[in-house]
Amino acid sequence: MELPTPPPSVTYYNILFGEIQSICRARSLFVLDLSNNSLNGTIPSCLGNIDSLSILDLGKNKLEGTIPHAYPKGCALILIDLTKNRLQEPIPRSLVNYTMLEYLNLGYNQILDGFPPWLSELTKLKAIILKSNKLHGPIKTYRSQFNFSNLHIMDLSNNSFNSELPSKLLKSFHAMEVVVSQDQLEYMNTFEVIPSSLSTVARSLYYEMKLTNKGTEREYLKVPFALMQIDLSDNKFKGHIPDLIGDLKSLVLLNLSNNILSGSIPPSLANLTKLESLDLSQNKLSEEIPQQLAQLTFLSSFNVSHNQLSGPIPRGSQF
Repeated sequence: MELPTPPPSVTYYNILFGEIQSICRARSLFVLDLSNNSLNGTIPSCLGNIDSLSILDLGKNKLEGTIPHAYPKGCALILIDLTKNRLQEPIPRSLVNYTMLEYLNLGYNQILDGFPPWLSELTKLKAIILKSNKLHGPIKTYRSQFNFSNLHIMDLSNNSFNSELPSKLLKSFHAMEVVVSQDQLEYMNTFEVIPSSLSTVARSLYYEMKLTNKGTEREYLKVPFALMQIDLSDNKFKGHIPDLIGDLKSLVLLNLSNNILSGSIPPSLANLTKLESLDLSQNKLSEEIPQQLAQLTFLSSFNVSHNQLSGPIPRGSQF
């Protein structure tokens, strides 16, 4: 069955089954949600030309081929979710024209590419999920530095990156450097950017993602605004863990497992006072576990198995 072509006045579009044919007539479309279906074929290139489109969710289908390249300047997209499809081609650089983009999820595809450093130009990005693809090579600096100042979540796990841990990339995560107290639990959502004329359902779409928390992959239907995560696990990163990670004081989840990291565990990790899960397992780390890590009072999962560590286990607090 083919998807019906919506009238131009449609602003929110969701359908449970069918094949993508054409929705290009819907010039007033704000939300396109066709996730969790069995759609196949390719993504229509015309989607990039719908200037009003703010939410594009085609995740969990069977789409293949390329991500469309036609993205004119001035587009309104704030969320792109193409997770769990069969996309293969490199990430199109034309995405850099989406200056309002906050959420990019391309995880669980077959994308063959290097790390796209130009994403640094999208300064509103809060979540970048590129896990479980065929990304490879070193993470090179973009124009001498990165600028991911608003980033809360960076997930590059289960790829083939092979450089040293990218210090300049980590140093650009300025939102992770500031511990912000919240009186009540808030979640990442689209409420403030979707027109009030749309239904409550369309306006309150929450950012959904699958993250590894305390050794278990968990589906988050709502992501707490205060959840800060870096997941670089299951790659080929080598060298030392940089001391500057200790500056990212609002980190909650840090996973560097299953790489080729060597040297000692930096005592600066004790500065991560909000850290709940730290996974450094399956590397080549040596020397002792720093006694300072006993100061991490929120730490509930700590994995350093399959390394070359020696000496006493820290005493006190969570340990």
